[in-house]
Amino acid sequence: MKNQFLALASHELRTPLTYVLSGSEHLLEHLRDRVSDDELRFLQAIHQGGTRLNDIVKNLLEVAQLESQSLYLAKESLDLALILAQLDGEFRPTAEKRGLELELCTPDRPLSLSGDPLHLHNAFRRLLENAIKFTEAGGRITVTATTRSSREVIALKQAIESFSPGFFAQEPAGPFTQVTVSDTGIGIDPDEHQLIFDKFYESGDITGHFTSTSSFCGRGVGLGLTLVKGMIEAHGGMVWVDSTAAGGSDFHVLLPGEERHG
Repeated sequence: MKNQFLALASHELRTPLTYVLSGSEHLLEHLRDRVSDDELRFLQAIHQGGTRLNDIVKNLLEVAQLESQSLYLAKESLDLALILAQLDGEFRPTAEKRGLELELCTPDRPLSLSGDPLHLHNAFRRLLENAIKFTEAGGRITVTATTRSSREVIALKQAIESFSPGFFAQEPAGPFTQVTVSDTGIGIDPDEHQLIFDKFYESGDITGHFTSTSSFCGRGVGLGLTLVKGMIEAHGGMVWVDSTAAGGSDFHVLLPGEERHG
């Protein structure tokens, strides 16, 4: 019932939001030079607020689809290294603007798997957004990708099984691709490691953290990591976190390689 409500509410909100966004965009395009500075700021605020609300609505709809197992995955053979390289290019200007160092480390070979490129792109985009959100100026974010054998994954079972018990219901068959997004941010208390993937959960007290020019974190609605977990598990993978309250977090994603589907 709850998922049906989320899906229905999200669907019903999309049409009025379309009017808000298209209308404000039209006014900004055609009246920018004919309104006062205050009026221009109001129009920009309307458009930015509408964009933010539209993102929330889309996230709610995706959560409902994931939980009802109705999300469609347009799977194809892909190279995950190319998706990570694209995200590196997209986020590097933002990272530099916020005084952060961003590094991408991938092997000199394809990271082949079968998946939906758009949904995988969005999952890793959210992990990078999360890392930037909670990392102070002068910090570092590193994205590392490598391959893992079945034996290596089974060796991790005791440490990570609690994050996704169903993953180990059968013996994992490799190879796997592991991607780790590491940051030097504010860290996560071990008691919250599994809670942060729950809907609407935001970790700890994140108020009062600032870079030299802007706040580097702020409360959202707590859906980003929920969507990451759902998207990765929909691809037969899993996600887990290593972190302490003292600082720094490593978010790990494990995805089955293409040979597993052959």
